Amino acid sequence: MGQGGLPHDQLPASPAVWGYKLRDEPPSQEFPSLRDTVAQIRQTRPGKLTYINLFPNYASDEQLGAAGYDEYVARFMTEVNPDVLSMDHYPMMTPEEDGRNKYCSNLEVMRKYALPNNIPFWNYFNTMPFGPHGDPTEAQLKWQVYTSIAYGAQGVLYFCYWTPRGHEFPKGGAIVTAEGRKTRHYDQAQRINHDLKNLGKTVMQLTSTQVVRITPDTDPEVLLQQSPIAQITRGDYLVGAFAHKDGRQAVLLNNYSFAYTAWPTVNFRVPHDQVREISKADGHEIDVIDDSPDMDGLQLSLDSGEGRLFLLPKPGQWPAHRTHCSACIATRKCKWTHSTVRCFTRSLFSRSTTEGFLFLCCSCRAMMRAPSKAMTQRFQFCVSRPSFTWGLYCTGLIIGPSHGNSSGPLRAVGLRLDDFSPGLRSA
Repeated sequence: MGQGGLPHDQLPASPAVWGYKLRDEPPSQEFPSLRDTVAQIRQTRPGKLTYINLFPNYASDEQLGAAGYDEYVARFMTEVNPDVLSMDHYPMMTPEEDGRNKYCSNLEVMRKYALPNNIPFWNYFNTMPFGPHGDPTEAQLKWQVYTSIAYGAQGVLYFCYWTPRGHEFPKGGAIVTAEGRKTRHYDQAQRINHDLKNLGKTVMQLTSTQVVRITPDTDPEVLLQQSPIAQITRGDYLVGAFAHKDGRQAVLLNNYSFAYTAWPTVNFRVPHDQVREISKADGHEIDVIDDSPDMDGLQLSLDSGEGRLFLLPKPGQWPAHRTHCSACIATRKCKWTHSTVRCFTRSLFSRSTTEGFLFLCCSCRAMMRAPSKAMTQRFQFCVSRPSFTWGLYCTGLIIGPSHGNSSGPLRAVGLRLDDFSPGLRSA
């Protein structure tokens, strides 16, 4: 509830009151007085939230009372010592202006100061037309919400629920009109909130560790080197990585486009049968479903503006994801030679195939367990292609023709790197 000008010792103390909104968009000159108010409320109303919402990063230095937005937020943290960081940012998403990058920059500043201070951050996002802002579609609402969560936000707030009156809002069009009628945004918010409520059971257990922006003209594999996702087909994505309280890793994969769906092929750093998705239907952990099982690799369908949340095993249980093949020899990325890998694999096919090992095709990047009928069929196809190269998967899987017969079926043989002789290691 708003403070309403009441002294701190006269504020309602009912269990129904979660906390008090003290100020909206204060300049830095007000930080000392806000610090005093926060300290007084903590003393007289212990356990109640003191809430202050900050300017967005498109406010002027004069409005902020600081030399830039980073300084403004830094001073707020040190001078006020808040319970939560919060700001309002309403990105332009029109054919004439795209403000999404600035929205992400604002979230990055919130993340920068919330994480080391171990406090959550929230943000308001736009739900209605006003001033130069258009009336957002449901996909644009989802884009704002899932982008915030990817950066580590643990609270999102709609502007507005009830349409305010005044010269600034002549169109109306919030979730509920000024007369009390539900708009189309009501049903949209209801659908989004349903999903958020179920995802939130897990989101509240997560701490942000990394945010990766992938654009269509960048190499995803390079950008994702430290991410739970090893590879994704080129496209427009936002990837948020997290540490779960139980030690597992989480990743939120977002479609950065609010205009088009996305259907990427995704390789996690573990086999996808070890990955769990958080169901938006009920919040439970479920198996990851291949949305296009007749296609090669794991396909994940993303609606426009949508994000999907996945859990992976603890990092110590991840296999290493590096490939040694003739292609990387040619670019001097490793010391293995084509002939060394080929000859070494031929000498090992008398060993029994090991269940549970993985292999990676250097040609198509397919990753599967061995042995399996699908594996054999897949590699028969790959070998027939001119681009096929021998591959070594660094968790210890060698790929080669069965019993030296290049026309026969392919098999995978489990071999740990410790089994390599020093001569072969340095070959």
